[in-house]
This record gives sequence, structure tokens and C-alpha cells, in this order.
Amino acid sequence: FVKRTPAFQSTSLVCRQSEIGQMRINKGLLQGDSLSPLLFLLALEPLSRRQVRTIADGQHRMQPIDF
Repeated sequence: FVKRTPAFQSTSLVCRQSEIGQMRINKGLLQGDSLSPLLFLLALEPLSRRQVRTIADGQHRMQPIDF
């Protein structure tokens, strides 16, 4: 169903502003595919419900993001 990405797609892996390698992309959707927004929402919905439930239960804690 979601195996349409051409085998020639690849991306660079970058760590601290230095390229550390290349990675081939074998699965997924191409940017601009009409299914992308729907699949994003389907994947995000369970996470959103869990967050709402956690906040309602008073168990929500802020987590710092360290870059």
C-alpha cells in the first residue's frame, strides 16, 4: 500500500553540521503525495488522545528539549 517510493531516493545524515553518511529510502511516500496528510493524521491521532488523557489526569510534565 505505501511502497511506492522509488529505489533511487536517498538522504544525507548530518550530525553537528557535518555529513556523516548517506541513507537509502526504501519505503514511504514522496513529498506532495495526496495520501501524506491523511496518513499523518491517522498516525498522530492516538498520540493526541493520549496527551489529552494525560493532561486531564494531571500527570502531564513539561520535558525540556536539549539541542
